[in-house]
Amino acid sequence: MALDVGDRRIGVAVSDPLRLFSIPLVVMDRRGEERDVAAVLELALEHEAAVLIVGLPLLPSGDRGEQARKAEAFARALLRAGAARVELWDESYSTLEAAARRVARGRAARPRPPGGARAAAPLDAEAAAVILEEWLRAHEEAPAEAAPDVGAVGGGDAGGS
Repeated sequence: MALDVGDRRIGVAVSDPLRLFSIPLVVMDRRGEERDVAAVLELALEHEAAVLIVGLPLLPSGDRGEQARKAEAFARALLRAGAARVELWDESYSTLEAAARRVARGRAARPRPPGGARAAAPLDAEAAAVILEEWLRAHEEAPAEAAPDVGAVGGGDAGGS
């Protein structure tokens, strides 16, 4: 299961049992770290997720900025709350890729509600699906149980080591 963690929302995506596809699942409004972590762990249990992939929004330079540090803190909170496995994964440009895919499917990059006003509904779940798809591609050879852990979340590179 992959997470696109933002300040206001968390996009969630899951894979099929054979780990061939990533599927946007839900966008959760943030309600405080403790409640957010509990909701994510409940979804992980419901969908039998072996690993939680947390998108790591690196700066164009590859450095970790404020948003990356927030994603790392959320990953640590998942581990403290009992998540068996959490990995950080470079999510650079995942939202742009999700928007491009939506346009390619003949949909607006951001849906518009009746009346034409711009919708607040973001692409978070689709961005999470992009993150998961990239992680799945990188781990095609290895079953979920054998993929490397982050270890101490916040250390190492963004590629899941």
